[in-house]
Amino acid sequence: TPDSAIFITYGSSVEGEITNERYVIYYAFDGRAGDTVNIVMSTDPDGFLVPHVRLIGPDGAVLTEADMAINAFTLPADGRYVIAATRQGESAGTTTGRFLLILEYVSQPVAVTPIPLTPQAQLMQQVPAVTGATTADPFANAIPLQYAHPVTGTINNEQWAVIYQFEGHAGMVISISMRRTSGDLDCFLRLFGPDRTPLAEDDDGGDGTDALIADFTLPTDGIYFVGATRYQAREGSTAGTFELVLTAR
Repeated sequence: TPDSAIFITYGSSVEGEITNERYVIYYAFDGRAGDTVNIVMSTDPDGFLVPHVRLIGPDGAVLTEADMAINAFTLPADGRYVIAATRQGESAGTTTGRFLLILEYVSQPVAVTPIPLTPQAQLMQQVPAVTGATTADPFANAIPLQYAHPVTGTINNEQWAVIYQFEGHAGMVISISMRRTSGDLDCFLRLFGPDRTPLAEDDDGGDGTDALIADFTLPTDGIYFVGATRYQAREGSTAGTFELVLTAR
């Protein structure tokens, strides 16, 4: 119950697990009026959890909720706030798995509107950065990506996704291409913001089954993440090698 919530502070990263027996876990923190926060619920790469997070105010009223992340929310009053970490559908839901909950204080909030979570996006939240990754944060070991420097990778049933990271600045217009170089790989790309919020995705925007996120304007300064995978991610059946290129103008 909220009365037995686990106390955390700004900057905290705490691990938990959603099961059919315990489908919601409560956390509490003290906030002040005007504080702007991000609350991110990142899933374990080995689970199938579709995360849902809810913020409850000092008076017990629900202030906001979202799948995966609450982005740039400004607290309305001083007091103790409660976070409900749960799954989509809550008691009626069926997904389970471990997660990492991150509470961030944002000194200079930037409004970013997440795109809706599709089934493919939900799968992308479960990907490991590399094969065999054991961290609860799938972004922890992301591979550095440089502008205009192509990188290559392999997608198969053992490694069905690779995550990259790059530094971006507000106002930059970027494009990311993922081109199949062998096999029958059906490329799929997803771009995540510095707070791990999904910002853009593409399946077949390039030639054939190649993926292309074109002319996307970055909303803020920070480290961005790129998920390179295949259509239907873990559940997909295509495989092969690819070339990924990040450009900016």
